Amino acid sequence: QVLSSASELAQQSEILRSRMSEFLQTVRAA
Repeated sequence: QVLSSASELAQQSEILRSRMSEFLQTVRAA
């Protein structure tokens, strides 16, 4: 259970990171 929740957290952080980079790129392009 702990391992699965940890992997889920890692996945969420990766998604958040990619979204943030995309957002920053959009802001810079504007």
